[in-house]
Amino acid sequence: SLSHGSKKTTILFYSLLDESDFKYVEKAKAAGYTVGAVSYLSNVTKFGFRIVFEYQKPLGLTNEEIDLMVEYFRYWTILRQC
Repeated sequence: SLSHGSKKTTILFYSLLDESDFKYVEKAKAAGYTVGAVSYLSNVTKFGFRIVFEYQKPLGLTNEEIDLMVEYFRYWTILRQC
């Protein structure tokens, strides 16, 4: 629910099945939330943990921070399948 969290400090990330789900992103923006990134499930499936590189620019992350995210999500990709 979008009623939880402060609009000033909450950044939303979406993984959408297809473009028809973009209405949820628009609803969040209209409610005053910041949308940090939008990914499509097909890209998440295709790129796996490498999808974290999409978050570097919107979040202003350093290369070192991205390296930490890659390290974490690389293992998450394996663990989530167990």
